[in-house]
Formats: sequence, structure tokens, C-alpha cells
Amino acid sequence: MCFWSPWEAACWAVIVQRSSMVIASRLKQRIAERYGAEVVVDGRAYSAFPPPVTLLEAGGLGLPAQKEEWVRGLAAAALDGVLTTEHLRSLAPEEALAELRALPGVGPFSAGLILIRGAGAPDAFPGDEPRLFAILREAYGLPQDAPPAAYRRLADAWRPYRSWASFLFRASTYGTLRDDPAPR
Repeated sequence: MCFWSPWEAACWAVIVQRSSMVIASRLKQRIAERYGAEVVVDGRAYSAFPPPVTLLEAGGLGLPAQKEEWVRGLAAAALDGVLTTEHLRSLAPEEALAELRALPGVGPFSAGLILIRGAGAPDAFPGDEPRLFAILREAYGLPQDAPPAAYRRLADAWRPYRSWASFLFRASTYGTLRDDPAPR
């Protein structure tokens, strides 16, 4: 359920923006094959996603120019220690999410993905994710105009596993809601 690191999760969040999962997966794999190390497991070779230092100056990733610029910005942040599990989990979830949203190409959805599935933070509630709010409105019968505070109060009952409860709600209804806003 988790990425190998917050760095890899951040790159995935940028690569997949406004793209299909299939295309984004292929792009990520090509980047790993071109710039990553080969790892052999049980006699089979795999390409590991490259470290930040490798992509800091890399060009020709096969991404739009804006996304390549964002990846380089994320690489710089990772080298500064921002995109480490230790750093992100040392902060209160709200602080970590705010810090992540300040990174290039990272919006609310991406920040939650990086913290929860990149750093494995068990108790962070991605409190401004429209798709999750739609799922919770349906599951709990909340009104369409329920304020974000209503969702946070609801999620308080899931402590200390708000991250995983949120993830499971999203996974259980993946692709079933109409007018689903695209992740950002």
C-alpha cells in the first residue's frame, strides 16, 4: 500500500497528474529503467526508481516541461531532507501536509498521498480531498454543503488510523462515484 519513500510518492503524484494511471505507470517505469539502479530479486531484474540526486539535473524524462521542472524541485526538496519518512512523521500531520503543499506541483490530494502512502503516516486525515468528502457524504448521509470541520469530526473516531480508514473508504468505492473530480 505504500511507496518505497516519500520521494517516490511525490514523483508519482506529479507524473500521474492529468494523466491516466496506465500512461503514468509506463512513464515512471521508463524513468526507472533509464536512471534507476537494477535490483535482482530471485534471479529477476527490476529497475528501482532513481534517487533525487540523479533526477536533480536530468532532462528528457518523457514528461511535459512543467512536470520535469516540478520533479527537479522535488529532488531539491528531497536532498534538503523534506521528503523523508523521518522528517514528515516527526511533524504533526497538519504541519506535514502544509509543508508538502508548498512543494512544486503538490496540491492537497498529492500532499495526502505523499504523507500517507509515501511516509506511511497512520493517523493523518487528508481533510480537503473532494473525492473522499463525496464518499463520506454518501456513507454517512452528510449534506452536500457539509463544512470540512464535519469531515474532520467524523474522522476523529478513526484515530489513531485516520490515514488507513480514509484510504480504505477511497479504495472501496474506487471508480463508482459519478462526477468524480480528478486527483490533483
